[in-house]
Amino acid sequence: MIKQWIFPIAIGLILALFVLVLRGQYDWFGLSDAFLFPGMFMVGIMVLRMMSRTGVYDVAGYGVTSFRDAFRRDGKKVHDSMLSYQQSQMSRRKNKPLKYVPTLVVGVSFILLALLFAQFALS
Repeated sequence: MIKQWIFPIAIGLILALFVLVLRGQYDWFGLSDAFLFPGMFMVGIMVLRMMSRTGVYDVAGYGVTSFRDAFRRDGKKVHDSMLSYQQSQMSRRKNKPLKYVPTLVVGVSFILLALLFAQFALS
């Protein structure tokens, strides 16, 4: 349980430190910018992952698979049709649930911290 939270927090803090050092602005505005970037990044990645779980990108995935199948030496296709590809992807998604809560919570927390630091900078 705790292991799911360590990775997003560590990635967020590393990205925040990276942004803070690159900007070189070590005040409340710098902290606000440093925490806003990883927060938006994590929330954006999780929104994209949740969208992909609904099958939005299945057409593109099937196109890549079909393109790759064109270059196979044995000429065998992995999926016969788009429908079989979608069904295999849906069954794979059901067997492997997405754990999005830790990353989403950490991302939103970083955004709230950035807003708090911006408020400190303005007051």
